[in-house]
Amino acid sequence: MFGRKSNSDLKSKSEVKFPHIGSLASILKNESIPVQNIPISAPTVNSEPDLPKSSTSKSVNLIQEVQKFDDKTIKPFIDYTEGSIFYPILSNIGETEDNISYLDDLVSDGILAKHIYEKLIVCPIHPTVFSSSMRLYCPKCHSMNVEKLNLFEHKKCGYIAESKNFDFSNIDHSICPSCLKEIKNFEKEIRVPAMWYQCEDCIEKFDNAVIKLHCRKHDHDFDTNSGKFITTFCYKLKNSDISNISDT
Repeated sequence: MFGRKSNSDLKSKSEVKFPHIGSLASILKNESIPVQNIPISAPTVNSEPDLPKSSTSKSVNLIQEVQKFDDKTIKPFIDYTEGSIFYPILSNIGETEDNISYLDDLVSDGILAKHIYEKLIVCPIHPTVFSSSMRLYCPKCHSMNVEKLNLFEHKKCGYIAESKNFDFSNIDHSICPSCLKEIKNFEKEIRVPAMWYQCEDCIEKFDNAVIKLHCRKHDHDFDTNSGKFITTFCYKLKNSDISNISDT
């Protein structure tokens, strides 16, 4: 039960290293034991971005393109037949021409300022079609054969006549049919005291014609009050300092 320990066991125990006596004394005296500083290498941080800052480079390119314009403004191109709005300048920087959200992001970043460019009245039945025109109708017979007439007065001699009898087709060189004097400045020498309409079919004269909007693609009229508004925007360069652009 109590066998003799082998020489190898005794040797292994004798090889156990105890702390140095000086170290033990330091511990008993509550003194700190100097520890050798081991240099630890800091992890290498890759300063290069994982992905190219494509959005920043596009913004810089866009600013450089806009700076070529006199008014520093990106204006839309409106396809009235197809009912689409796009900005051709975006194709120069690799963006789709209808990517309005990209321009709106630059507005949020303070690079562009957004302004109303035009308000379109479109058909309430076909709002995707922007092509519409105004039509005037006679309130009596509903004919479109309506002419607008003006009453002109020559201030110098007091002559008054309808625009049919007072020809101002050549504004630079017009003659008063009464005093036969040349009218050199239309705005200063001629007064327009009245204006009305006349239907060429029923010869009715009236002050207010019936106004309708016409959907050109689908060939039907609609009231101005029932039309829908489509707002288009232009974007003006607000901040041309390229150094302030950061990747978003």
